[in-house]
Amino acid sequence: MSDDCDAIAYTCWTSIHQEVRRRLEEWFDAAPADQFQVYLAEVGLCDHEQGSAGVIVTNQRVVFCNEDNRGSVSLDGEGELQIKKTGTSYDVTFCHGRRMRHRRPVSRLDPDDAGRLIHTLDELKRHLRTVRR
Repeated sequence: MSDDCDAIAYTCWTSIHQEVRRRLEEWFDAAPADQFQVYLAEVGLCDHEQGSAGVIVTNQRVVFCNEDNRGSVSLDGEGELQIKKTGTSYDVTFCHGRRMRHRRPVSRLDPDDAGRLIHTLDELKRHLRTVRR
């Protein structure tokens, strides 16, 4: 990886408030090859809960955490990230083949963050397909 990419990833990470980063570190362990891209907060978090749930995108994977689920999906794996409008927010679910990887959504994002998720994944140009429904 280039030093420029590392610097950009570092800048993205350090632009997040220190207290929010501390909460993110409770559920996000960066792998050596991970370059942080973006954190998208779960809908409905108040200011003092920011960082406790949501989606993190790195150059290698999508990491998620909410009340029910915690995990990650490789961007190089085959599968599909589904983003479905439900009321005023979007549910994020991962599918692999015909089977759902997670029966419940792994995150719920506001419309702007759902768009940022799609844009970030498109920019990374990896195998994981993104479908907005």
